Amino acid sequence: MDAQRPGDPARHVEAVGLIADMLRRANPRVRIELVSTWSRADLTYRTPSPWHGKPIFAMADDLAAANAYTLRRRPDLAGAIPVGQAWNRAWRDRIADPNPYDGIAFGQIDLWSWDQYHASAAGYYLEALVIFGKVTGFDVRRLGEDERAGRDLGLEPRTVGRLQAIAHAEIAEVRP
Repeated sequence: MDAQRPGDPARHVEAVGLIADMLRRANPRVRIELVSTWSRADLTYRTPSPWHGKPIFAMADDLAAANAYTLRRRPDLAGAIPVGQAWNRAWRDRIADPNPYDGIAFGQIDLWSWDQYHASAAGYYLEALVIFGKVTGFDVRRLGEDERAGRDLGLEPRTVGRLQAIAHAEIAEVRP
């Protein structure tokens, strides 16, 4: 998104077009999906930005809207992967705490790392589930709570299952 005009997706459309065209020159059969990423806590709660003072959902929703706008102008693109919407769902469902600056609520997880910009292990696990499920069509709930990657990341089995359910629900909403 354009830092000078964050609500205007024109620069985003242009940049996506340049990258997509480059990829198509290298492989005309390439399948391109855009990733709608998560909101940044630092730009919502701490740092002056277009999202400062808005609900934590706003930045991810704006990024998803920019991708939707881009897809309408570039029908050659395959779609968008709703990672940010999965994070929003985790907050709405009270699985994850939406504000890491006021402490993490009991029984909830933190999707961000220490910088409130990059993801934590749980946040990246959720991202991976959404991308894997969207690209392959595999129902990520079938991985189960004892799934190895979640276990290797140190995530509790119940958290793994809840993140799998969120990823599945979000993918199911956007799948044609």
